[in-house]
Amino acid sequence: MKSGDAERGLIESTTAVFAAVDSTPTATLTRFIDTHRNRFGVEPICRAMAIAVATDYAAK
Repeated sequence: MKSGDAERGLIESTTAVFAAVDSTPTATLTRFIDTHRNRFGVEPICRAMAIAVATDYAAK
């Protein structure tokens, strides 16, 4: 799978899971990031969810 395809798949997945990121608890977001960080990286995941990378790091 190409990087762009992987990121598009991630965007589709996160959109389905986190339709309302504003109301999703930070712990849930960071747990999702931790689960997928090795496959996609933190920055692409945060970009797909439209949250700051600092949100993940601050929660640690």
